[in-house]
Amino acid sequence: MSDARRVTDIMLPQKSQDSFVALRHCGHEQCSPGHTFGPSFRDHYLIHFVAAGRGTFAKAGRHYALGPGQGFLIVPGEVTTYYADMEQPWEYYWFGFAGDAAAHILPLCGLSNQSPLFGCTDLPAAVRRAQRLLDCANLPAPGRDCALLAHMFAFLSLMNAPSPAPPGADPGSDSAYRALQYLQDNFSYAITVEDIARQVGLSRSQLFRVFKAKYGHSVKEALVGYRLDTARRMLQGSPYTVTQICYSCGFTDLNHFSKMFRRRYGCSPRACRRGDTLPPSFGI
Repeated sequence: MSDARRVTDIMLPQKSQDSFVALRHCGHEQCSPGHTFGPSFRDHYLIHFVAAGRGTFAKAGRHYALGPGQGFLIVPGEVTTYYADMEQPWEYYWFGFAGDAAAHILPLCGLSNQSPLFGCTDLPAAVRRAQRLLDCANLPAPGRDCALLAHMFAFLSLMNAPSPAPPGADPGSDSAYRALQYLQDNFSYAITVEDIARQVGLSRSQLFRVFKAKYGHSVKEALVGYRLDTARRMLQGSPYTVTQICYSCGFTDLNHFSKMFRRRYGCSPRACRRGDTLPPSFGI
């Protein structure tokens, strides 16, 4: 190892793959000019964040030049290579993690195998958070695990300025997915299409276009459809009253709920409860 390359790599006790989220390792490296890692693959997710300098990330025949405040995701089983610039070699932080929820967390940050790049608008804050992650790795267990996850999620929350999507990727796809997730998580509250658009950082018209292109429905249709589908399932399989189901599914007026239910499924909520008919799902 040359004097120009400094590495801090902290390996953590490996947790079961079926845990919620488990941090495998984290580290920091000031690379020497041209330092290369790969081609190789991992059995876990790995995020690199560039604090200074420049370098290149390569996967599937594509090369992405990155600089300060940018980073990249490596997914399990993916062969990648990355290398430092010869004149301005990069300095980066990384952390690897696995677990049942890992694949579901990344889309919330706008990350996926098809869109592996990200950016952070507040570079100093991201560097501080990455350093805190390293510091916590040296804490004694069991408090260490909670602290590590807290700092990891705090770092992920700073990924609020995604870099341009890779060539051929659909830049609206992740926004549409995040909108659907927000809709499904909050349908029981009085949310509007404007609320959903604000959550994913798009105007209402932009969200309409990307959502319709991905799912074939408008956001409003999806919200109403999801509320009605949830109500239909509850009517057929729960002890709650029609009124309780109405208000629990985001509707604020029983008559309006009944009218929309009949329009969608061709029967009243009470007929659905009696089993007179089994209306089809709206579905996305």
